[in-house]
Amino acid sequence: MKLWKSFRVNLMYWRFRYITRNRLRLQAWWNSRRRPKVTTGSSSFRPRASAMYYPVGASSSQRHSWIAFGAMIVLLTALTSVAGQIYIAPTLVYAIGTLILVGCIYWGLRGV
Repeated sequence: MKLWKSFRVNLMYWRFRYITRNRLRLQAWWNSRRRPKVTTGSSSFRPRASAMYYPVGASSSQRHSWIAFGAMIVLLTALTSVAGQIYIAPTLVYAIGTLILVGCIYWGLRGV
C-alpha cells in the first residue's frame, strides 16, 4: 500500500513538473501575445485581486460627451426654428446641420 501511495505522489509531482507547468507557461505566453501592449505607465497598475480599475477622468469625459450631445440638440433645434421663420436655402440648412452634427460628435468623442 505504501508503494502505491508513493507512486501516486511521484506521479502527481511528475505531472506538475512536465505537463501542468509547461501548459501554464504556454497559456501565459499566448495571453501576453494576444493582449496589446500597455504603455500608460504605473498609473494603470492594478494589483492582483483588487477591484476593477477605472481612470480618474472617466466621469469628466462622460460629462463632456453629454454636454456635446446637449449642445448638438440645442443647435439643431435653433437651426430648424430659424429656418422655419426666415427663408434659408434648404441646401444651406442641410450643410449647416451636417457641420453641427459632425462637429458635436467630434467634440464629444475627443475626450473619450
